[in-house]
Amino acid sequence: RLLVIAALALAAVAQPLAEHLRDTEFECAWRSTAYDYGRSLLPGQGSFTTLFDALQLGSLCNQTRPAEDASPLPRARRPDGGNGIEIYVDFNGGSDSNTGTMASPLKTIVAAVTLARRLSPGTTIVLRHGTHYLSAPVELGPEDSHLTFTAAPGEIPIVSGGIPVKVAWQPYNVTPGTCVGGVCMFAGRNSISGHYPSPGIINFTRVDTPQQCRDLCATHPECKSFTWHDTTYGLEWNRTCFFETDLIWDPAVEADHYAGCKLGQGLTGCSDPTARNIYVADVRGQNIGSVTGLHFQTADGALHRAIRARYPNSDPEYIPLYLTGGAWAPPTNPGCNSAVVEYDFPNNYQGMFQNFLMGVGGTCDRYEVDPSSYWCQPGGRTGGKTYCVRSPAGITASETLLPNAPYKTVDNAILSAWRGSGEWFNWFWDISQYNPATYNFTFGRGGFQGAEGASDGGRWYIENLMEELDYPDEYFYDPAAGQLYYYYNGTGTPPATTVYAAANLTQLFILRGGQTYPVKNVTFTGIVFTGTAPTYLAPHGVPSGGDWALEPQGALTFVGTEGTVVEGCVFERLDGNAVFVGGYNRDVSVKDSEFSFIGNNAVALWGNTEYYDGTNGDQPRGTVMTGCLCREIGHYEKQSSCFFQAKTAESLVHGNVMFNMPRAAINFNDGFGGANTVSGNLVFNTCRESSDHGPFNSWDRIPYLTMVRDGVTPSLVPAYNNISGNFMVANYGADGGCLDNDDGSSWYNNFNNFFVYGGHKSDFDGHEKRSFGNVMLYPNVYGKRCVGIFGMPHPGYNEGFWNNTCVLDVTTYASLDGCNLGNPNTLTLTSYDNRLYAPGGQVSVTCGKTLTLAEWQAAGQDHGTTVADLPTVAQMMAWGRAVLGM
Repeated sequence: RLLVIAALALAAVAQPLAEHLRDTEFECAWRSTAYDYGRSLLPGQGSFTTLFDALQLGSLCNQTRPAEDASPLPRARRPDGGNGIEIYVDFNGGSDSNTGTMASPLKTIVAAVTLARRLSPGTTIVLRHGTHYLSAPVELGPEDSHLTFTAAPGEIPIVSGGIPVKVAWQPYNVTPGTCVGGVCMFAGRNSISGHYPSPGIINFTRVDTPQQCRDLCATHPECKSFTWHDTTYGLEWNRTCFFETDLIWDPAVEADHYAGCKLGQGLTGCSDPTARNIYVADVRGQNIGSVTGLHFQTADGALHRAIRARYPNSDPEYIPLYLTGGAWAPPTNPGCNSAVVEYDFPNNYQGMFQNFLMGVGGTCDRYEVDPSSYWCQPGGRTGGKTYCVRSPAGITASETLLPNAPYKTVDNAILSAWRGSGEWFNWFWDISQYNPATYNFTFGRGGFQGAEGASDGGRWYIENLMEELDYPDEYFYDPAAGQLYYYYNGTGTPPATTVYAAANLTQLFILRGGQTYPVKNVTFTGIVFTGTAPTYLAPHGVPSGGDWALEPQGALTFVGTEGTVVEGCVFERLDGNAVFVGGYNRDVSVKDSEFSFIGNNAVALWGNTEYYDGTNGDQPRGTVMTGCLCREIGHYEKQSSCFFQAKTAESLVHGNVMFNMPRAAINFNDGFGGANTVSGNLVFNTCRESSDHGPFNSWDRIPYLTMVRDGVTPSLVPAYNNISGNFMVANYGADGGCLDNDDGSSWYNNFNNFFVYGGHKSDFDGHEKRSFGNVMLYPNVYGKRCVGIFGMPHPGYNEGFWNNTCVLDVTTYASLDGCNLGNPNTLTLTSYDNRLYAPGGQVSVTCGKTLTLAEWQAAGQDHGTTVADLPTVAQMMAWGRAVLGM
């Protein structure tokens, strides 16, 4: 019976999305080019092994992994100006009764700030090596302008929001496992089903037994998992031993097969099903809070994050597993019942986003930051109330879905689910009621982590349950008994040299000023920030007309600042946002820093307006993110990015390397003001958990009045945004391509980019986007095509596509919905001088009917555009390198 339940439970688990892979030659060519480009952008990363691994150059392309360099970050920069005064802080060896000199350091950062306020502006606070635990956020105001926080020369200070936990581990459930040689094997499983053939699968050899296949995998350096076919198969398959060298472990239930996975390779869901290595520590009296996160630092200085006991088992730092199924309870507040605020703009672009629409109160009351949203009223994109704000009230599961239930208590349990009917974000709830007999969960607080609504959830998981403590690195805290349980991912007792901390604070530094009295010229350099707590149940708001809801806070929170600098810092294993820039800010600079293993966003910006009117200047302007590495983000809230902005203008995102995240890397939530530049970035491995979207995403559903266009005249028309010189890859089947200029997105110059799997997109009243000088290889825009326009712009507003190089593996060049050769008012695509390559040198255009290129040109369109047969992979890479200036 248990075996049957296990098989059914496995079948109910949704496996990770597979990466879109073409032939090995093309895949390895663009990946090698990306590796070269990434190293040129961030030369301080040296051999850049994290980039090498993310590109799978070893496992897919059989390239030798370079020797790993010492980490180049954090890297402190001594201040150029200032008053020459330095205050030293040593959390482990200092005292707040000391004088603050190098020989007599203070203990806390707060004491150093207090001392600096008594000195002339321009003081430098120097943090010594070790972890500086904060009991409360460090709050800075205008009186703290010109402060610098830096590392002592050659030292690495860590600022943590955690509370140190004293542990004396005792065995709780320590049971040896049955895996052999670090490889676990399962009968009746096939791990290559559904994604064979692919470059990550090797038909290794024929052997007589599955045990022989397992033993070969155990000793092979590239093998991460295997599948063996028994002798009942024909000559082609019988006794074949397949190795997988990628990070996909999704064994399907299939008789006559054996599959196995190698432990410690980062394969989600790979564990020894019979082993237990659980220890318990009595932590009564330590006041460690609710332990919503548990972080630890090993003797080698490495930072780690434990996993709250969850089902299905998986590590959120990788692509996690989810459950599918269950009966969702209908929303308790299902309609767009808010008061509607509307401002009509008859001279604005005519369409569904012509006027300013906002719902206030009612169903929007769930947004505690500001109970208003475009999605709480029934007009525009919410016509028919399809997307009105709502969320399920609960779920009824089953023994099949939750084989370790019933649960003794769900007092602190959390259930998270992707939005149903389009998995664009995920919700979180605590549990208000639970019926163990029926497996019914009624949701309490939550359901506000996204903008649009749905009545059903999608894929889901549940966590923080003692019964689910059965996977390496999981933990469970029983606050009533004061007992901390931990499944140690190793042999023997957890080492006494490991330091544990319960995530406590959600913010580490808060800079708060205003337009009249801003906080000026505060600098952070050479510091590691870590150990903040999750914020998914903190108050959220809807920043503007995009799909996002957001909590306005981060480990570093800047509100009302000018000239704030973050340079040479490391943001690692923060469970909420890393940097939040809210309201009035000017010239915030985040540069030469690294963001990794972040719960939500790396950098998020959110300005304020008086409804549609943004002329008050209460927004971030001139923000710069440059020279940064951003990877492994969005572990908790999935609608997250390396750089997000709403009601923000004149930003520069330049020279960054971004990879491994669930949704888009760069997201513009609206068209406020414009004059943003995204240039010279390497972006790939995005949309890994949702497929929908693209490496860059934008919306423009609400008109805003600003003076950005010419600096003087209030206008609803923004300045052009410039997207140029980027290397972007939509390699997880992102259907929006590389630049997903979604609903209403307008006023973009997209030029001189190298796109793999991405073309030109426009939909839902989008217009004035001009693509030129780009190289597009095998583009996808809701289907394989160079250009996808889903609703032609009105006369007087154009889309542009010229001087691009586009390589297709189909014959569809452009699909132009709403286009009609007999109606000149619909011919609002300006296209010419493009170089097209397709099988057999033939392409077509859809404009009311399907036309050959010759027919399209005979109708007066696309003059100078040529088509030829497919080029070589080497030629394609040469074009890409040329457009990037490599």
